[in-house]
Amino acid sequence: MIPQSLVSDSDIKDLIGNEVSVGDNIGTFVREINIKVEKEKLGRGIFFMDVNFDGEEELLVEHPGYNRIYFACFDIVNGIANVTPGILHAMDYEPYNNIVSTEYSSDMVGEIDTYFDYTKKTIHIFEQMGCCSHVETWCEFISDYEWEPPTVKVVRREEIDYTVDGRKLTRFYERVEGKLVLTKEKEEPL
Repeated sequence: MIPQSLVSDSDIKDLIGNEVSVGDNIGTFVREINIKVEKEKLGRGIFFMDVNFDGEEELLVEHPGYNRIYFACFDIVNGIANVTPGILHAMDYEPYNNIVSTEYSSDMVGEIDTYFDYTKKTIHIFEQMGCCSHVETWCEFISDYEWEPPTVKVVRREEIDYTVDGRKLTRFYERVEGKLVLTKEKEEPL
């Protein structure tokens, strides 16, 4: 069910019973919703956007987080074997489980956003995690193995923490043999 707050009244058209061709169903209620299609920047509410660079839009639904907005991503499945046709398939894996944005940027919150580059087929996610840390994630359209078709995967991540004793701790992760592994830790005074 789509929460009413995510779409405006002008985007909704209710069709009841005989006003719509619905086969043999009696008393069918159909709700048509005009959902926006975004091309390069994350929208608000509920919208379609190509987030996996396959040329087809996926459904994104915003849900609030603390000082940020997360987006649940759903691939629209059309008759793939072993999957019921015409349903939404949750994209609950990286990087799609961390698509994030904010309505505002400030000294307290910092920058929080997800950037899509459709030419290079890359995603860059920057997320401030409070006053003392942030995470940057880079994703590319790659294949880990020669027999595997390319998909968007996390290829690098940097986690930066500022400690109470005045040090900066940076952890670097790289994709190695299909997994993201810690490759380097660096600690330095501020």
